[in-house]
Amino acid sequence: MSVLVLAELDGTQLKPSTYQAMTAAAVWELPIDLLVYGDDAGAAAAEAKQLAGVRRVLTAQAGHFQHPLVEDVQELILSIANQYTHILSAHSVFGKSVVPGIAARLDIAPITDVVEIRAPATYVRPAYAGNILSTIDNRKS
Repeated sequence: MSVLVLAELDGTQLKPSTYQAMTAAAVWELPIDLLVYGDDAGAAAAEAKQLAGVRRVLTAQAGHFQHPLVEDVQELILSIANQYTHILSAHSVFGKSVVPGIAARLDIAPITDVVEIRAPATYVRPAYAGNILSTIDNRKS
């Protein structure tokens, strides 16, 4: 069992949201792999290797990742998804576009807009335009 975190880049370096996703992933106390993709991902991959808690940095470097399309990133993730129990992305426009498509292809429900993770399978997320916080228990019966 392990966790995959999708890195987001700002040019050739990691966005702060990647650090936040790594912090969230640490709650499960499982090995964490970080997926860095881009057309020039070498510097970001080197930066990622310095992050605490990272077991492996997976790098996908190709010209079509310079301005990545949601579908291309989904295919990349789906090619390795069977190795992970959890797949995390930052709470960003791109992350919120990628994750639901991955979940649909894997025939699972995504849990989005999470503000707190209570491992192993309890999540807190806002509801009703952020006016209340709801707790989701995602354990299988």
